[in-house]
Amino acid sequence: MPRLALEADILILLGFDPELVPVIEQRRAAGRVTVFEANDYYDDLQPWNPLVEKWIDRSVQDGFYNCMTLCDGVQTSTPELARRWRDRTDRPIAVFQNQLAEEPALSPPANRPLTVGWGGSPGHFADWCTPAGILQPWLERNSEVHLAVMTNDFARPFFHLPESRYHFTNFGTLPEYLRFLDSLDIA
Repeated sequence: MPRLALEADILILLGFDPELVPVIEQRRAAGRVTVFEANDYYDDLQPWNPLVEKWIDRSVQDGFYNCMTLCDGVQTSTPELARRWRDRTDRPIAVFQNQLAEEPALSPPANRPLTVGWGGSPGHFADWCTPAGILQPWLERNSEVHLAVMTNDFARPFFHLPESRYHFTNFGTLPEYLRFLDSLDIA
């Protein structure tokens, strides 16, 4: 990893480790760009987010903001996050909205029960609470419909359905997410 980090034309860091400081400095001396990805507003994490335990450590916060300033730029996922990060760094900030690089082709209708679903990171549990409250009674009335969810195991108990109708997957890689999407009829 250290050799690749030094040789990459552009290095994007997700997270911070103090051992990266010399790597960032060596890259800058070699004229290579290092970008820091800040894809959540960590100063206001929901209490259920697994990152909270780590984030309350002041040295983690200091390291995060130090790395943001050491890197050549910051990338984030929304204009609001960019606005908030501008208070923390004078580095250029670019917004790359969350999206799939390309739309997967629609599969022919599957030979399975109608499956509705949702996928998201722990930072999006609040986005899932309102639909979950609406979906539970609807799923109870429509016993032929299945539910598939891909997220942190913390959200598994958001629904009370028979195992045969509730397909839960812990979040993972992009290819795993795309396979998960292919298992849904309505997402």
